[in-house]
Amino acid sequence: MKQMTVGDLIERLEMFDKNEIVMFSYEYGDYWNTTVAEPVRGISTGKVKYSEYHSAFKVLEDENSPYLIEEENPEMCKDVIIIS
Repeated sequence: MKQMTVGDLIERLEMFDKNEIVMFSYEYGDYWNTTVAEPVRGISTGKVKYSEYHSAFKVLEDENSPYLIEEENPEMCKDVIIIS
């Protein structure tokens, strides 16, 4: 799946009424593989690193995180925009 850029997101959102509520969906992780949706509450910037354990990007909470300090491949840590 192609990763969206800010430009892609703006282009897609411009197709909708500005008063529409925005939500994000994710798999809940239950037995039935239910997809649930939550309202978008905020937007911020942050760093992420792919986690083999989670099979997803992990948000790095702190610049002093051991994940950043010990990172052999700094390009694996990415600056991103996080929608929550």
